[in-house]
Amino acid sequence: MLADRALADVQGLGDGRVGPALRRLGLVVAAAALLAAVSAVLPASLALQTRPVELPGTRE
Repeated sequence: MLADRALADVQGLGDGRVGPALRRLGLVVAAAALLAAVSAVLPASLALQTRPVELPGTRE
């Protein structure tokens, strides 16, 4: 049953349609790419904000 379903997903590719299995794979790849982009940018943006800012007249 599961094998028949997977085969039907793959066979649907021949007529120009994207099967549900490939659609899910595309969503997983897109989510992984988004996570990788956030993982690359977030530490850099946090590192830029690590220095304390001292305003004139606020120090005792």
